[in-house]
Amino acid sequence: MVAARNDTLDAAAAACVAALHGDAAPVVAEDASTVLAMLDERRTSLTQQRTRTVNQLHAVLRELLPGGASTDLSADLAAAALSRIRPKHHTVESWSTSSRTRTASRT
Repeated sequence: MVAARNDTLDAAAAACVAALHGDAAPVVAEDASTVLAMLDERRTSLTQQRTRTVNQLHAVLRELLPGGASTDLSADLAAAALSRIRPKHHTVESWSTSSRTRTASRT
């Protein structure tokens, strides 16, 4: 029976190989300031990603909703706004006409 691979087993195997070859380097634990700096960097990254995502969602809602969406957008407000949006009823003929219009405007 073959054991399932996971990070713990991979790390142990790598440590064994390094120890057998004599090139294992001691691992020094991170000090508190380094850990806090890493956590701060991650928090900043997550905050920036959230801001980008909210801005993208707000831009989409601005195109879909008359008057746009509230500037203090939350997940609940966005979900409520999206739940009210319904596609317009188009016939096959109107779709082909709008498709030709969009294609012509791009050229």
